[in-house]
Amino acid sequence: MPKPPADRSTVAHDPPKRQKAKASPHLRAQGVTGQGVVAASTAILRAAPGGAMIARLPRGTPIAVKAGKGDWVEVAANGMEGVLSRRRFRLGHAPAARRASRGTPSGAPAMPPDAGPGDIKVVGSKVLGPNGIVFGKIHKLGLVNYGRTGLDTFFDEDPDAFPDLSPSVQRVMRAVSANEGKIEAINTWDNSILSCSIYQWTVAAGTGAGELPYALSVLKERAPAAFATYFGSLGLDVAVSKPKPFAVGRGHFILHGRTLDTEALKAPLRGHLWAYRFWRAAHDAAVRRAYVRVAIDRIPVFYGPAVAALDGRTIGDFMSSEEAVAHLLDQHVNRPGHVPQTIAAAITAVIAATGKSDPAGWSDAEERATLAHYLELRRGTSMTDSDGRAQRIKDVVRSGRLSDRRGSFHWRTEP
Repeated sequence: MPKPPADRSTVAHDPPKRQKAKASPHLRAQGVTGQGVVAASTAILRAAPGGAMIARLPRGTPIAVKAGKGDWVEVAANGMEGVLSRRRFRLGHAPAARRASRGTPSGAPAMPPDAGPGDIKVVGSKVLGPNGIVFGKIHKLGLVNYGRTGLDTFFDEDPDAFPDLSPSVQRVMRAVSANEGKIEAINTWDNSILSCSIYQWTVAAGTGAGELPYALSVLKERAPAAFATYFGSLGLDVAVSKPKPFAVGRGHFILHGRTLDTEALKAPLRGHLWAYRFWRAAHDAAVRRAYVRVAIDRIPVFYGPAVAALDGRTIGDFMSSEEAVAHLLDQHVNRPGHVPQTIAAAITAVIAATGKSDPAGWSDAEERATLAHYLELRRGTSMTDSDGRAQRIKDVVRSGRLSDRRGSFHWRTEP
């Protein structure tokens, strides 16, 4: 897919740079003690200077500054203790807006205005909405917009969206997001009619059921008012069966009471007005949370079921590092049907080489050998840019933002 020019939309802007707060001479002399707040977009809490990562702290996280001289300072944050680079925080308290009621995003983008058919215009290769907002570029059968907000930004702006999930899940999602789409991404140029958001969920070609109706069904269940505002009030509904265990949900749209189950019936959703409506909705906090929830829930689809080739054990029994889960999720988004057989073949090969058939006896060495063999096998599948995608995740590991240690992946926050 050709990359369009940078989105010049007037409704989403980069946040202004903040002035760095300086400690008083007295505090500097004492090695810095008191209250502080993470000032960078993210900060890594580590066990020791340059050491293992304990947690990733988003901007605005309050910290108790304990002691320390030089570049690293001992701090406590979110019930954890470690060291933090002095450059990643400032002294003082978190802004009042950040300390407001739990569950309210602190950096949600501005909401674009509603639009009717007369508000959409095409000027050259640009598709414009109300007030001249550029929300797409003409391409083949429709338009394309790669969006602005990645999962890194989402978790920084809305850190309380999923309190039941562990920081480990967030780290995996952030790592894989480098290979996937932005939340507001829209595509109407190919045979899938309309695709949008993080994993480019589609309406689906022909008579097929798509993942996009399922994503909206999650929104309808979690935030019915938001669904009604952006879709239901316009005559759009969803027909989705409850997905089977360990399966990706799919369904059809219903438009003004008629199920869109043929290519001809789906065709209106390729129109620029519907593209604008989906793009606009993706700026709402409730819609964003629903989309991210659908993306997160893809992990249990491949990680939880028993695999016959592994004697009824799960992939999670053998592969339990954050890095492994990230690589597996990365392939599952791109080529879901290939994941079980590819990782099972790698696990089987390592069992044959080591004689260790019980994953309880595995260490980092066995898991890393399996992961290396898996990525080699994955290269031989039809996955798009397997090597490049794998390298981007490895770069996240190398930066200390994702763990390659066995047992590092945890689904839920510890009580």
